Amino acid sequence: MGTINGHSRPVVGGVGKFADHTNVSCSGVPGRLWLCWGVPPAGPIICSGVGSTKSADCFSTPAAAFGFADTAGILYGFTGVCHQAANRVLFAGNQTLNNLSRGYAISTALYGLYGISSQMLKVRWAFAGRFKSIVILNKLIRKGLVIDWITKLNTCVNVQGDLQPCLPPPGTPLPPPPAGISPEESAYIEGVLALYNENKNWSEDDLYMESILLMLTQGLTADERLEYQIPIMQFFNTYLNTHADLTSAFIENEINTEQFVQKSNANILGTQEGLVGLLGPDQFKKGTGLEVGDFFQLVEPEIALETYGQEFAL
Repeated sequence: MGTINGHSRPVVGGVGKFADHTNVSCSGVPGRLWLCWGVPPAGPIICSGVGSTKSADCFSTPAAAFGFADTAGILYGFTGVCHQAANRVLFAGNQTLNNLSRGYAISTALYGLYGISSQMLKVRWAFAGRFKSIVILNKLIRKGLVIDWITKLNTCVNVQGDLQPCLPPPGTPLPPPPAGISPEESAYIEGVLALYNENKNWSEDDLYMESILLMLTQGLTADERLEYQIPIMQFFNTYLNTHADLTSAFIENEINTEQFVQKSNANILGTQEGLVGLLGPDQFKKGTGLEVGDFFQLVEPEIALETYGQEFAL
């Protein structure tokens, strides 16, 4: 068993405020860094767990997609960003990222803990008559560039053993928990990991929605949570419909990469404003750890352009 660490660091440059970059590493000699749609170098460690580093490596594949390393089956800007890829790798150590990574909570709310499922997009595309988008996405799935969470889980969860670079010297202790994680967030992380570990037979879409409810209703009574359940589900269904429209327009070359990034981030920022209206300022802060107006963009122009070029192309 090896030590698997989550890292986070601020994004340098860009217009506006972006969520932090995240990567995953193993502690060893010389160690291993999984980039997870991020870019080196890795930032400070914000979480650590113990597990099979061969399993972590399995979760990180494909090793290269669209010119980036360790994308973990996430399609950038479509099914997730670096946070979802990192969380997939961290699953091997029974850990997730946390709010020490700025903007992480919003990323998790909008893309899910382990990414939006391809089925969630395809159902919406089919309803809108966007069958070309479905065909293109299916090609990416067959190429192994897009991998849904349940497929990843079934493939990698039982992989055992450790990578040679991840073998630490005997007696190496687990890094201490980083300061700054509240008891409420620790309880949420424990709860959301239990949700995914104990309900592997649930659909990805059900797990996605349940994890959002768990996060955004932190600190509420059971009755209060019930009152929020339907409004939150309706709210995120609207967000997903808009996200599906944007990804379809991009994949079918109706908008270019720059427009896709701009429109996606506008949708992301508008959704955060809408969440404040839905939850109220106090509950928004409890659920996301953010103050009203402390909003983050998630889709980085540089990564999107390097991934897709000026427009989407297989």
